[in-house]
Amino acid sequence: MNAIRTGLALLACCAALGAPAASFFEFGVWMRALDQHSVEVQRSLGRRDAEAARGHARRIEQLYAQLEVFYAQDGRTPDALEISRDGKALAAGIGPLLDRQDFQAATDAAVRLARACNDCHDNHKPLR
Repeated sequence: MNAIRTGLALLACCAALGAPAASFFEFGVWMRALDQHSVEVQRSLGRRDAEAARGHARRIEQLYAQLEVFYAQDGRTPDALEISRDGKALAAGIGPLLDRQDFQAATDAAVRLARACNDCHDNHKPLR
């Protein structure tokens, strides 16, 4: 029962703030998943496990697409929107690099993705 009240309170807060409830609520989940997949794609590339790296890169691309929609709807953070678009493109580029077995270029792209997270967090500290 407490969980239901908490969930309803969160939805009410989201509505009061004018943010889409699902996006606002899921934002933290997306960020944690993005961090996890960013680490895992680099680990997979270090092991030269193209299949695992490709899966993590696809998930990163999907997460950046969700963030792109979130920031486009938000309208207050055009730089975060641009970082989301760039991140989506970088993640999408990892698969073709792996097709060519260019692990070094794929690793470089994965590192740039991780740095993009830091660049965005420098300007937009996560909500706590």
